[in-house]
Amino acid sequence: MAETNRQLSASLARQNLPKCHPDVFSGDFAMFHAWKKAFQATIYDAEISPEQGINYLHKYTSGEPQKLIDNYRKRIDDNQFKVIKEQWSEMERRFGNVAAITNALLQRLEDASRFGEKDAKKLKEFSDLCDNVSDQMKQLPGLKCLNYPNVIRPLVMKLPGHLQRKWDERVVEFASTNYDLYPIYFEVFAREVRKYARLKNHPNVTVYENMRTDIPRSGRKDRYKDEDHRILKGNTESPSPSSEEKHCHTAKNCKVPVKCQKCDSARHLTLFHFEQQKKPGREDQKEEVTSSCTELCSGTQGLSCSKIVLLDVFLEREPDKVHRVYAIIDEQSNASMITPKLADKLGCTGPREKYLLSTCGASTCVSYSK
Repeated sequence: MAETNRQLSASLARQNLPKCHPDVFSGDFAMFHAWKKAFQATIYDAEISPEQGINYLHKYTSGEPQKLIDNYRKRIDDNQFKVIKEQWSEMERRFGNVAAITNALLQRLEDASRFGEKDAKKLKEFSDLCDNVSDQMKQLPGLKCLNYPNVIRPLVMKLPGHLQRKWDERVVEFASTNYDLYPIYFEVFAREVRKYARLKNHPNVTVYENMRTDIPRSGRKDRYKDEDHRILKGNTESPSPSSEEKHCHTAKNCKVPVKCQKCDSARHLTLFHFEQQKKPGREDQKEEVTSSCTELCSGTQGLSCSKIVLLDVFLEREPDKVHRVYAIIDEQSNASMITPKLADKLGCTGPREKYLLSTCGASTCVSYSK
């Protein structure tokens, strides 16, 4: 009788409590077991059928887990108890696997280790994650790899510089009293991070950082602060530009639409319009070189005096070694020259001489050759 009254009182007390629902599980490996316990606790006292249990599972899942549950909902089976049991077994295999949870925690630990030196909030989140990983090492043996320096060291190198120095000091201190051993427990690292996170997030330390510091200066007044952009059309009589007295606000924070009356741009005022001079390109600077005749010809265009012929070149002492080349015959030239490549083929040797090459355009080129 007393046990019945106790259960009745507990049931009435639960009815007065606000309704508590489990979170929607979307496939996070690290949250599977916590979500499973919360879901089972929600339906523990309710006498629901297996069909209702599958429907509740569909309601409190999303993404890949929900697709898996839909596959079981489509099954035609008289034994729904067996269906829901197989469904839980499959979810346990996919999302509750020890190796999958271990990899998810290690990846989350690596991602959370990247933050700035002044980011105290992310430091606190990283500390909470380290404590979470340290507490789950007994249930997840794969996390014990963090006890070894070759695994923990790459993680430390991603931390801000001041936190790296703190850990290096702790490593040297530990080695000096333990025969040069490395701190073999990740718990030591988590404890050091927790200690530093509490220091950087203590209210007595952050109280002044959270206070507003944008107190207006008494002796300063912005020229255009209260004039509602009266310089839209440009005021050349202004005694000094706004850059000399600092800006009242930047362009990205300005809510007043502006437009330049010269180029119709919405990015600057008419006062700041600047005419960009077009620089001459390479195409404009390029001079076209043509070869023309030096005599009067009957046509409208000049004709080239040069002629191209095919020749067989050989040394007088080696007539059997013939080299076929093209030659340019210019009637205005008073000397004959060959290319260095042909000179090498013929085996010609000699000192390097300086000569002047004049063209019809009166330009002179100084060259050196054999």
